[in-house]
Amino acid sequence: MLTLKDIQLKSSFQFISFFLDKQTIISLISITKRINHLFKKDIYRKITEKIIYDKNNFNDGVRRSVFSFSPLSSEALLLKIYQEYKFMKSLYLEDIQKDLPRTFPDNPLFKPKGEYYIKLCNILKAYSNYNSKIGYAQGLNFLVGHSLFAFDKEEEVFIFIDGMIHKFEMENIIGLKNNLEIKMNMIGKLLRSHAKKVIEYLSRNGLTHDFFTANWILTIFANSMRTEILFKFWSFMI
Repeated sequence: MLTLKDIQLKSSFQFISFFLDKQTIISLISITKRINHLFKKDIYRKITEKIIYDKNNFNDGVRRSVFSFSPLSSEALLLKIYQEYKFMKSLYLEDIQKDLPRTFPDNPLFKPKGEYYIKLCNILKAYSNYNSKIGYAQGLNFLVGHSLFAFDKEEEVFIFIDGMIHKFEMENIIGLKNNLEIKMNMIGKLLRSHAKKVIEYLSRNGLTHDFFTANWILTIFANSMRTEILFKFWSFMI
């Protein structure tokens, strides 16, 4: 009998297969299994304390491509805008502070007063002030949290997030004019065509696919994949 985890894995495979070829998916699955094996041995803390994540997971071409999607192309303009919005009071500060401890709680860098904890707060607060169409929405903390592993400077993460949001038209999904339902209907049609048994199983148990697929869309898979796998997946999609 299929478990909920089996359903998530199978439907994820079906959806991802639209973007990646079979051999790439097999390679990603193999990497995921090895990473999960390390997690089961409870050495996550030791790994993150020593080596964190390889910033070369994003090559210069991918970085430049994502940056180009943002209107903040000038480095001087970016730094000025980031510093300006970083120190402004955010209307979403209370919501941001609630999600901070929920972001990678087992990673010492994201512990209160930890290096990434502070950076995460700064970037989320600045972006909520900068992009009034989105402000702050749950899931952005994971998008920023993963991105912190790829960049040294807060303003680089800031423009990367802005580029990703423009690239994937996130303002139309998590902004004030929420079009998430339209996207979810599209995924539902894909799943009914390519993963009919999964949909039938969910239906028998009183569930719908948005129980887990909503996070795929709202976070661009940031809440569904390990950082190493996510970086590779983003690179393919970009």
